[in-house]
Amino acid sequence: MKFLSAQPFEKHFNEAYKDHLSSFYGIFMKEPFERRFLMERLAEKMEGKKKWIHYSDTSVDTLFEEINSRDLFHSKKIIFYDGVEWFRQEDHKWMKRLKHLPEDLFLILGGANFSNYDEIKKEIILLDLSFEKPWDRIARLNRWLLEEVQKKGKSLTKEALGALSTLPHYDFALLLQEIEKWVTYVGKENVIDKSAIQEVGSLDFSQKGWQLSDAIVWEGKMDVASLNHLDVAKIQKLFPQLRYHLQLGLIICLSLGRNKENLIKKEYPKLSHQAVLRYKKLASTLKMTYFQRGLKELFQIELDFRSKSLHSKTCIERLFAFLQKERSCA
Repeated sequence: MKFLSAQPFEKHFNEAYKDHLSSFYGIFMKEPFERRFLMERLAEKMEGKKKWIHYSDTSVDTLFEEINSRDLFHSKKIIFYDGVEWFRQEDHKWMKRLKHLPEDLFLILGGANFSNYDEIKKEIILLDLSFEKPWDRIARLNRWLLEEVQKKGKSLTKEALGALSTLPHYDFALLLQEIEKWVTYVGKENVIDKSAIQEVGSLDFSQKGWQLSDAIVWEGKMDVASLNHLDVAKIQKLFPQLRYHLQLGLIICLSLGRNKENLIKKEYPKLSHQAVLRYKKLASTLKMTYFQRGLKELFQIELDFRSKSLHSKTCIERLFAFLQKERSCA
């Protein structure tokens, strides 16, 4: 059974709980945090020992060792296996083996997408949001956010949800962290309105500095409206953020050229697996000199900024123009 929307999938799961749950589910959506959030929602209602595995950390053979192992202290086992979009061709040979799972097991597959599941389509209950429209994603996340707020005994007004929908980058993980601030701010009031979410917390209703610097270095894009919205202090903070991305690009190019994957982990241990894959893909379209010359130009721009009192916005625009020129030569 295949669902193309989260709400009916969740309804199906809740109605099947607790006596009619399937032993085999699949959740496919682009954002890893959102995927994990839904998987954890399912986990809250599933009784048994829970095991989280990511494809990048183990092999498919290890997955089957977990499937076939028994636990003396739990009657049920729940395995969450994420990252299946990175399966190699040879990994698909085990699909047939998933048709007959042990009776005491729940298996939940996760990934950004998973197109080659014909072998198991009759056995798996599948949520496929790999082609979800941006407005459908916002509606889904607003619903989840509202449900989390309701768990705190509060509600969000339509105006508040509407304001959140206008964020240039809807960061669901950040918004979940903001809930406690909203709840504390409104006190005994039961409703969180638009003014509350705008007056308290860390939300920026323009493109954040880190996102702006990321777009400038990696995508060759600059949101002029967002840049104009930032004050001088925030624009100055872009300098170290831009340097971070240029240095990251240089390290990735060095690791690819020398085939030293551990170099990235050593220099950037907190960078997520998904982020590394994204940056490696983007770096492969650029030359190492792009990052080297970008760092040199940024250094000169910072010197000019301090010695010649250049306007900080002009400095950012100058670096963007330089990188665009370098990008055209890549």
